[in-house]
Amino acid sequence: MPEMTLRLQRDAYIKANFILEDPMNDSLSANSLKHTNKIKVCPNPFNDKINVLTDTYSGSFNIYSIEGRVVRQGDFDSPVIELADLPKGIFVLDITTGGYHYRKQIVKQ
Repeated sequence: MPEMTLRLQRDAYIKANFILEDPMNDSLSANSLKHTNKIKVCPNPFNDKINVLTDTYSGSFNIYSIEGRVVRQGDFDSPVIELADLPKGIFVLDITTGGYHYRKQIVKQ
């Protein structure tokens, strides 16, 4: 993978997505990346609940604040996760289902 250097002359906002590869760990293979396309979270932004659409509809989740604190965790066995008592803001949803891992930014309105 090529290296990249970025030099900034002034303050800037940069949005980037990265795929990190660990050559010592085969568990993050193309198959697991392909499977994450089968996991959908909607609506986003949301009001009271989110729908997690997967093949299995069961797994566990963690929701992190933008400071990195766990604000909610649990298991799910249906596509709906109720989040009415979560305050408005930006969060990271971390889902484990069927041996696969999925992470997505979510926004509560």
